[in-house]
Amino acid sequence: MHQRHRVRVSLAALVLPFCALLLLARMEPSRRPLDEREAALAIDLQRLRRGSDAVSTETHGPWTSTTLSLVAGTPRLVGNRELQLRLPGMLAGAAAIGVFTLLGRQLFAPRVGIAMALLLLALPGTRQLLGVGLGGEPFFLLAMAIALLAIREMGRTRAAAVTAGVACGVALAVAGLDAVWLPVLALAWLRVLQGLTWRSAGVIAGTSAAIAAILLVVGWLVVGRDAGLPLLPTGYGHYAYLDPTLVQPRTIAPQLLPLVPVVLVGLGSLRSAWLRSESFRLVWLWLALATVSSASTGSSAGALVAIVTAAAAIGLLGLEHTRRLVTLPTCAIALGIAFGMWRATPPVSESRLLERWAIRETGRFVGRVIDEQRRVAADARIARRLAYYGNRRIEQVPQGTATAVDADYLVLPRDEYRTFRERRSATSAGHTAGAAPASLKRVAEFGGWVVARIAPESTGRTAHRGADSPFVRPQ
Repeated sequence: MHQRHRVRVSLAALVLPFCALLLLARMEPSRRPLDEREAALAIDLQRLRRGSDAVSTETHGPWTSTTLSLVAGTPRLVGNRELQLRLPGMLAGAAAIGVFTLLGRQLFAPRVGIAMALLLLALPGTRQLLGVGLGGEPFFLLAMAIALLAIREMGRTRAAAVTAGVACGVALAVAGLDAVWLPVLALAWLRVLQGLTWRSAGVIAGTSAAIAAILLVVGWLVVGRDAGLPLLPTGYGHYAYLDPTLVQPRTIAPQLLPLVPVVLVGLGSLRSAWLRSESFRLVWLWLALATVSSASTGSSAGALVAIVTAAAAIGLLGLEHTRRLVTLPTCAIALGIAFGMWRATPPVSESRLLERWAIRETGRFVGRVIDEQRRVAADARIARRLAYYGNRRIEQVPQGTATAVDADYLVLPRDEYRTFRERRSATSAGHTAGAAPASLKRVAEFGGWVVARIAPESTGRTAHRGADSPFVRPQ
């Protein structure tokens, strides 16, 4: 019986990651144009591959050279440009699904591990951590899963402490302060098992620090220095490199609502001794430390996965010890809530999808048509996307300050363009006869975004590329 369980879990740990990769790759968000956060990482990847002058910008994304190396480490296997960038993260997220399946088995039972994996794939908030968006979160999730699996085994084998230290070091190199709670959890768990000694503490702390330092320094020396990247970027917070906006309580809480009736019935059915068992104590300690880290640094990725783990274990194990007269209505209520929320969730508006397309096409137009020597400024909300898709430098203009910009071309929303043009016209009317009149000409428009020329026309250079340009010059 024990051997059959091991074979079943091995198959689940192989099949579920494969299914997860197919699901993530076929989802529309994995193929849509980049947002500003993703474009910042994509620009740094271009620097990584082509040198510091690939896209000349003054800012860098909030990621370490370790994260950049991991994102850039996968060969281009697919044709979609955005999917190529997101593929390494999706591979890491799919691998994390397999490790969490094994973690659920080690903590509770094979069915709990499978339930954990399915919940991580079902919740929109956790899918963001699995690689749907471009970022370092999937790599942190994979390192966290391996560290937790090793921490669970530290009471049984000494080698697990070294494995936990290595995984914690990788997580620190990717997430910075957002991952400090992992080695703390390893030390606290050894203390709970009465196995914390100076030697064991030194193994975990020393291995974690050494691996993190090696990955950061070597990664920067090999790729980051030539790309003009700092050794330690500032990050989203003070040396914290996970995006805190991906997991926000006000958006995640409604997604967890269907689990509430199942968890409540499970809490009423499980014996209190079970909730105080070794496995549940590890989950409670994990949740507590991850919550403290979330309050300190802002990222709630670890706390969210701990909540999903606890909900899967309590709900599934509790329903197994509940009469069918209670189990069936509880499952029906949970499914009804989930279905109602799915129907009530508004689909991504067509206008937002068109806006993403318009920004991408605007960036390509700016890169292909406007001369490289011309200065281009754009609204700060789209400047990085324009820089990436146009493969050129774009100056950022804070919202509402376009009138003070000194540039040759400007990219603005249509409404702001009209306001800016009216102000420029009023300023031109007050000039003396000998002064050069200000000019503002609409060059192109994509969706709600306008490309306008605001510098006086030059007689020595056209706005377009030279005759040897491979692109067709618009008439």
